[in-house]
Amino acid sequence: MKKLKLLAFIFIGLSMAIVGCSKKGDTGPAGATGATGAAGAAGPDSVYYSNWTAINTPFAGLDGNNDSVYEQIVPASAITQTILDQGVVIAYIELSDGTVSDVSDFSSFLDVYYGVGTVTLDSYGIDLSQAGWSVRYIAIPGVVLAGNSILKNYTKNQLKAIDYSTLKKALNTTTAKASSNN
Repeated sequence: MKKLKLLAFIFIGLSMAIVGCSKKGDTGPAGATGATGAAGAAGPDSVYYSNWTAINTPFAGLDGNNDSVYEQIVPASAITQTILDQGVVIAYIELSDGTVSDVSDFSSFLDVYYGVGTVTLDSYGIDLSQAGWSVRYIAIPGVVLAGNSILKNYTKNQLKAIDYSTLKKALNTTTAKASSNN
């Protein structure tokens, strides 16, 4: 009886080995590619570059001097109170010929204000809607300012006046978080 049980275990073991080692069939076709998710919000240590947004400054009213005021409010989800308090936000304008300028170059007729979740463009006497210009903002958290050896040498006011290509090089754009939203 013991020999019969031993023989049965050997037979079961050999059967499992033969089935387990059998040749597999052909590989089936590849499945469909899954959907790509939207970019997440910038983290507390990420530099955020917004997309370029077309400038569209509709008439907003008259100022105290009866000058026409044109205003656009750009949604800016990356601008938090912490960024405003400890970091810096910088805006650039891309002209219709593709050159990029600091917003301060247009200070004679354009004011830019940063608030939590918004960038506001106020143009005085000039509707910029037909100019073919775009605006981009860059939000730099305080931890990046403190940790980036190049940026440590700049004050916030100096950073706000830095040209676009120098800032991109200093920040090493591979560490930036760009998003599909503004």
